[in-house]
Amino acid sequence: MCAIPGACSTQAHAGRSVLPLARSWLAVNIIYSDRYQRSTSGRTCSTWASTRWSATAWWPGASPAPPPLAAAANLGGGFHHAFPSHGEGFCLYNDVAVAIRVLQRDGVITRAAIVDADVHQGNGTAFIFDGDASVFTFSIHQEHNYPHPKPRGSLDVGLPDGADDHEYLRALELALPAVLASRPDVLFYVAGADPFFEDQLGGLNLTFEGLRGRDDLVFSAARGARIPVVIVLAGGYARRVEDTAAIHIATIEEALRLGA
Repeated sequence: MCAIPGACSTQAHAGRSVLPLARSWLAVNIIYSDRYQRSTSGRTCSTWASTRWSATAWWPGASPAPPPLAAAANLGGGFHHAFPSHGEGFCLYNDVAVAIRVLQRDGVITRAAIVDADVHQGNGTAFIFDGDASVFTFSIHQEHNYPHPKPRGSLDVGLPDGADDHEYLRALELALPAVLASRPDVLFYVAGADPFFEDQLGGLNLTFEGLRGRDDLVFSAARGARIPVVIVLAGGYARRVEDTAAIHIATIEEALRLGA
């Protein structure tokens, strides 16, 4: 069953017919060409197959009468650097933007919020929803890191290099009330593992415990407001791949704990 009643019906539509909701038709036709898929494999996104799966497998479970935390997770996704006309930063197309537009088009939701906790600001997401009052985009990220420039979202918190657990969690705690005040029907959580202190593409200084605390803050806020959450895992480039995996696993564990 689905975390959001009615959302399962959108699975059948996720593909070539819905990508133009957040991309240009020209870009969609290019993406679906065999030449483009062969030429970009391993550069614009991790693989074509995993990206396509990310756009089609959104709603693995919860009941219509939600538990304390109604959540669904996609073990991948979070391609927040993709713009309507082009991909960037390992992101072929913006899967979260497509999902939100499909849910809005099908009348499942009216409003959405995005909490982007990847170390890199979600520039494509901010650009796509600029001026759209129905989608609140919040990004907490390392200020002096890719991308440059950073399009403004609804709320951006740029942290200094080396920000630690305490500084990060305090900034996140102060920002979440503004996200909830936007009255979203669903919250998309971009749970990047790259704020970790040993991430090769990040410059923040969060520990395993700090990242688990981050997840707890987001999930607890959503649970308190009875807002269902869709989790995507986004970036993670730790020196030891096992550390990235452990951070992602901890995110899912926190969601399960609060949904029990």
